[in-house]
Amino acid sequence: MRRLVTALVAAVVVSGCSGATSGGGPASSTTPPLPSTVHNGIVQQPVPLGTRVVAMSIADGAAGFEVTYPLVKATGVGATSLHLPWDKVESVPGVLAPEPDYLSIADSFYPTDHIAVSLSLAVVDTVAARLPPDLADARFDDPAVIDRFELFASWAAAHAQHLEIPVIAVGNEVDVYLAATGRWDEYGAFLDETIPIVHRLFPGIP
Repeated sequence: MRRLVTALVAAVVVSGCSGATSGGGPASSTTPPLPSTVHNGIVQQPVPLGTRVVAMSIADGAAGFEVTYPLVKATGVGATSLHLPWDKVESVPGVLAPEPDYLSIADSFYPTDHIAVSLSLAVVDTVAARLPPDLADARFDDPAVIDRFELFASWAAAHAQHLEIPVIAVGNEVDVYLAATGRWDEYGAFLDETIPIVHRLFPGIP
């Protein structure tokens, strides 16, 4: 039976805002309302951020990271995502030495700005499988693939010691590739074996 697998790339945590009360009267906002705007004839009324978290994918952009990052910070961003294609991390069997090592960079950089990072361990990436080259023709549920994924996930855990990680995805937009190849069952069996590994290495993270 076809198994639908989805990958979460970014998470935004939303909670309600509370008003102030005085003398038993009705609740009232302590923040003046923000000005509304009109876009395509629709009135849009912004609300204060409150306890919600702004999540945004951060890239270098044409101007370079040193220019774009301060602009991103100015939005009040509190979370971003990091995509780790497995075949880029382990291009040589058993050797996990990506160049550049974006995970180690993120681990030393984002915590100082209190920015959480959602991780994508990309076994599948939208339209392609991202297994290491020597496993490219293997089934996802092959024990050798599962053993090597544990090595990949262990490497990620060891290089993310300081990151706040709200969520980890095993794969990225996997439905596109699995629908095209019909490999739903073997990928589902792979997840059955590897999700407990991820939970063990990253305790408390969904």
